[in-house]
Amino acid sequence: MKTTNYRFPAHQRLKKEKIITKLFNQGKHYKAGSVTVVWMFCEVLKNTNLQTGFSVSKRKFKKAVCRNRIKRQLREAWRYEKLTLENALTKNNKFVALMFIYTGENLPELTDIRNKILLISQHIQTQLGANFTV
Repeated sequence: MKTTNYRFPAHQRLKKEKIITKLFNQGKHYKAGSVTVVWMFCEVLKNTNLQTGFSVSKRKFKKAVCRNRIKRQLREAWRYEKLTLENALTKNNKFVALMFIYTGENLPELTDIRNKILLISQHIQTQLGANFTV
């Protein structure tokens, strides 16, 4: 029986300033409701095909508690929706850097975020140009 790995290890987190700067300068933007993603195909990433970061506006959410809650929800949703994209990238030997940005005005529900991230994942997969199955 195959077990599914829903972890989000440190090597999959987008931390390098050089990659983040390049991502915002040259990356593609896609918006699904209140979640925006900036993404780009990039050179070989160390130990992974996918690196991801999360951001919430300090201007819209003054309290750190609210920002942290939204980022936690984004990470949780991403852990469950990343597997199909990760498998497709491995199959096609591609590397992607992503930054999810929450742009909504109110605190979201986890189900809403999961639906938005699923749409984003499907959009990136179509850009990859491959056939995907769940």
